[in-house]
Amino acid sequence: MTAFSLDALMSPFDALIVAHGEPLSAEALKQAMAHAQHTVVCDGALDDFYARTQTAPDTLIGDGDSVSRDLCEKLGLQLIEVAEQDTNDLTKAVFWAKAQGWTRLLIVGLTGRREDHTLANISLLSYYRRLALDVVALTPYGVFIPFTGEKALTLDVGTQVSFFALDGRPMSAHGVAYPFENRPFLELWEATLNEVTATPMRVKAEGSSLLYIAFERKCHKMA
Repeated sequence: MTAFSLDALMSPFDALIVAHGEPLSAEALKQAMAHAQHTVVCDGALDDFYARTQTAPDTLIGDGDSVSRDLCEKLGLQLIEVAEQDTNDLTKAVFWAKAQGWTRLLIVGLTGRREDHTLANISLLSYYRRLALDVVALTPYGVFIPFTGEKALTLDVGTQVSFFALDGRPMSAHGVAYPFENRPFLELWEATLNEVTATPMRVKAEGSSLLYIAFERKCHKMA
């Protein structure tokens, strides 16, 4: 069983990957950069990234269809262009990072702007985990963590959490307002909108699953 603390989320990552979704605040983005050894930006996200950090990323990657050529020239950036269209720019960046031997990745900018992109990017997190990558996705509103097996999570009481069983296999959760044991969830909504009531919260998944930890915190009133 592995333990996780939200306070320790920003432990060192091999790389920060910035996709072209809803951006983090400048403060949050700079904090994320400070906890990653390398920064890889998808080409469409370059303008937002530069506007918030006033720095150039270590690597710029994508298919080149949405890159700001003028900004690339200003920053002296050379685009790593991957022309194939079988994967999106986020996955191109993840594959490139994996090829460098980087396995612990923090991803930002994967949600927002278009709902189809959001759903696709969230589902990709589980795929990246199956590639033996340790990925965490940070949004302006919370954190996504793909997992299988058991986890003990040190989270503040009142933290809002949701669980997603991506293949319908059983999950268990304890230390939450609505606990469950070895229950298969066939629909994505079925294990959402829960709340931490004891720490550590314990969760177990037999299959491919996602945990969402919201930054919002409430106090559940037990009947």
